[in-house]
Amino acid sequence: MRRQQSNIDKALNAALVELAQPGGAPDPEQVLGPLDGAQSERYVQMVERHRLALSLVQVALDSGHELNGRAGHYLAALAADDRATRLRVLRARRAAAQALDGLDWVVIKGETIAAAMAEPHLRTFNDLDILVHPTQMADAAAALIADGFDEINQNWRAYVTHLVGEVPFSGFGATLDLHWQLVALGRTRRAIDFDIGSIIERRTTIVSHDNTVPVLAAEDQLLHVATHCALGGANRLDQLRDIAVLTGGDAKSLDWGVVANRAERYGVRRLIGHALDRSSLTLGYQLPPDSNKLTSGRHIAARRAIDAVAGNRRATVAVARDTASASGRAVGETALDSLHSRLRGAGRWDFSDPASRLYHQGTEPPEVRQNASDADKSRHRYYEMVTRQV
Repeated sequence: MRRQQSNIDKALNAALVELAQPGGAPDPEQVLGPLDGAQSERYVQMVERHRLALSLVQVALDSGHELNGRAGHYLAALAADDRATRLRVLRARRAAAQALDGLDWVVIKGETIAAAMAEPHLRTFNDLDILVHPTQMADAAAALIADGFDEINQNWRAYVTHLVGEVPFSGFGATLDLHWQLVALGRTRRAIDFDIGSIIERRTTIVSHDNTVPVLAAEDQLLHVATHCALGGANRLDQLRDIAVLTGGDAKSLDWGVVANRAERYGVRRLIGHALDRSSLTLGYQLPPDSNKLTSGRHIAARRAIDAVAGNRRATVAVARDTASASGRAVGETALDSLHSRLRGAGRWDFSDPASRLYHQGTEPPEVRQNASDADKSRHRYYEMVTRQV
């Protein structure tokens, strides 16, 4: 029975890897087959976790495969929701561009990665992420609010305590995360230090949906996307696909010497190396030889050995830092988060999750929550702290 389950898992994982290929699934039958089998609902759940619903529905459409049954209907609904969310995010991005006119800003993740794909409409993005210089964070927030966005955070005490690198807004049917940093938590930034001023100065533009959009320079985009992927554990296939997209195609002109030097300077060399290496191995493509400085060494070999036995585990990448002391601290913090989650059910950091310490409505009982005046003072303190982070 155990061997049979293992074989089923291998087949489903192989189908997911096929589905995550940047150029589309070479073997449609392999990715469509599980939809009609006994594992159909489990397969769709896995597709949802890896955010590949749009890709699977496209394969079905191209192959004339009807999405029947509960799993098929759920998959179709996921894809419809993704498409609707995309339209709302694009509308919010256009509104944000008007609001932020005159400030220095870039769009990160989401749409900017989709634009690099051969079929941009297959890249899911469920919110809008905008990066501004720390000194302009308060002005950017005020401009967004003035032009119809709502600052939904009420948990300012936690945002001050953890020096959170982004603030959530809502508007035009979408969620907008306004960033002044590329790494969310202050504790993580003790070992990782992106130079936001220089990164914004190097920004460039792309044309997306007939709009000119300010984005990160290619090397900075790869550094950010790979770091984000690694800190999340580098085991979600859509994120591994993002890295494949950014290191292939037109991106082959990347200056890998620049990537390596900046990774070293920002403290993300090992995180980048693990994310690149796992993306390449999982999706079966070759990185350019110039990336070897990042994707070689004993730490890479050790992780490969662990992956071979235990699979692409989150923790083996997420705690990687460029020094032993920083890695040890990351291991300890991860362990404490896990313990906190088991004891109190609140170990996550998602502002939309009521169990999170950063839940936007706050986690304290109503009787001990800050009153409006104290909350406003904490909000003011937060933006003052951000302005000084240069």
